[in-house]
Amino acid sequence: TYGSTGKQESSKGLLSLSTSFENDFYTNSQGIGHFYAEVNAQQYPINGNQVRLPLNLSVVIDRSGSMAGDKIRNARQAAKHIVDKMGPEDHLSIVIYDSQIDVLQPAVRVTNKQNIKNLIDRITDRGGTNLMGGALKGYEEVRKFYNPTYVNRVLLLSDGLANEGITNSTEIERLVRNKIKENGISISTFGVGNDYNEDLMTAMAENGSGNYYFISNPQDVAGIFQKELNGLMDVLAQRTELKITLPDEVNVEKVFGYRFEQIGRVLTIRFHDVMAGETKGVLVRYRVRNGVNLPLRFTSSLSFIEPETGRQKRMNQENRCEFTTDNYTYNRSFSEWVASQVTLYESNERLEMAMKEVDKGNYQEARKMVQENNAYIKQKSHLVSKSPELQKVESTNASYDSQIKDVEAMPAEEIKYLQKATKSTNYQLRNKKR
Repeated sequence: TYGSTGKQESSKGLLSLSTSFENDFYTNSQGIGHFYAEVNAQQYPINGNQVRLPLNLSVVIDRSGSMAGDKIRNARQAAKHIVDKMGPEDHLSIVIYDSQIDVLQPAVRVTNKQNIKNLIDRITDRGGTNLMGGALKGYEEVRKFYNPTYVNRVLLLSDGLANEGITNSTEIERLVRNKIKENGISISTFGVGNDYNEDLMTAMAENGSGNYYFISNPQDVAGIFQKELNGLMDVLAQRTELKITLPDEVNVEKVFGYRFEQIGRVLTIRFHDVMAGETKGVLVRYRVRNGVNLPLRFTSSLSFIEPETGRQKRMNQENRCEFTTDNYTYNRSFSEWVASQVTLYESNERLEMAMKEVDKGNYQEARKMVQENNAYIKQKSHLVSKSPELQKVESTNASYDSQIKDVEAMPAEEIKYLQKATKSTNYQLRNKKR
């Protein structure tokens, strides 16, 4: 029964932090537990004193041969649209890459818009895809005018596989993680069409504290760039960081939702820039050490810089999970809120694993995994019926299940599209993108 009373909540300005255990109690037989933390950013009030932080962006565009036609034309249009939306307080650079990397427009204040747009009009397609070379040049340009009070980000657009320069996914992920940690520069990735590596582009955004977008139709490039820009113009917290301090009595098994660092008993999750209207969720699965019967205390601390004042704000709260030998007490002390999130993250990961099997051509195994996930979600129907979020999870899984029934007979292009579209939806669900 969902009788938990352990949820803790606090807020500072337009940001709030909510935390809870999955159950207010633990028993000897229940060694695995879950702890959930959620950060919510409200919308700026209409006619409020919203501060629009200066933007410091580098738009990095793939100009390889496969970008010919609609793709390159729409990329040019999208880049020019960004120029139009920026002002003299903002900085912009344009990098283009194929086998070579060229800085079309070095980082500059956006004062002469027409001049920048004329340069963009000269972008044509040619050559291979040195994706990371282009991204690194973008970081370099952003760094020229880096300022912690700016929104510092690289926007990387590609339609192909990284086939020149640094192509190792693990190395690319490490590089983007270091750029955000050491230089405070994030990256958002935009994959166009069916031929790029969606796992790499997603991992770059997730490791680089940005957003990932799948753009199946080149005509949508400008609209998706606009969506990203709207968010960047609506930042209401910077250098946002959640620290969860764990008691000695537990070991972390997994953290869902975001990349984390653990030093000693402290988990650190860096959200960096948080936009108005965003929700950030982190689910910790832990194991209680054998023989423990003490209260478990988890302390959560959320710190961020408020753009209006430039001051650091902090929220601290503690959650307690008590030991009990009474199963009746345990069984009626679950949190419906956290149980829903456990269902979301667990089923999301199961679908992700099934999609990896499809990538490998293990279709029989993938179908089995998706059907098992369907059964898992059905077991939680009492939660699904109350949660629009879980209803989306259920429909995504069911749709994928029906589409891979005869995947062997599907044309290769259709499989590529199905994989990209479903992975993109799955990414949006676990990152609570609206």
